[in-house]
Amino acid sequence: MDSESFKRTVMPCVDRMYRVAISLTGNEADAADAVQEACMKLWEHRNKLDSITNIAAYTIGTVRNICLDTIEKRQQTTDIDIAINLTSGADTEHEFETTEDMRTIEHIISGLPESQRAVMTMRDIEGLTIDEIGQATGYSAGNIRVLLHRARTTVKNHFRL
Repeated sequence: MDSESFKRTVMPCVDRMYRVAISLTGNEADAADAVQEACMKLWEHRNKLDSITNIAAYTIGTVRNICLDTIEKRQQTTDIDIAINLTSGADTEHEFETTEDMRTIEHIISGLPESQRAVMTMRDIEGLTIDEIGQATGYSAGNIRVLLHRARTTVKNHFRL
């Protein structure tokens, strides 16, 4: 794939990639970094992109994986900060519970099958419509609704236990 075809196929996906990144990281700087890193990785592997049938879904998956790595690194730093606050006697019970809940949700979502995880991220985090998800993934609207229902049910069931 040459630079012109890369620009025609990948660059239109950058806005959507940024929306996914901002929804996952919650931070504009981290989101911009994730999109930039994803574009660099896609450029490095541009010869393989010709065989990808759904470039939009592939680019979103790439930026999502990078964001999850960023979140994991940030989580490790947060764990250290919480430990420091606990030893200093600060009242962090609520903060600890919130962090623990977020960690549990991230763990549950990371354990979902790839199709459920992708659909849930696009719909509940990015806010895409069913039609937009269908275009990005190639799934039918009915299949998307089923995957979304199964993913949400799995998350709910973990919190009911």
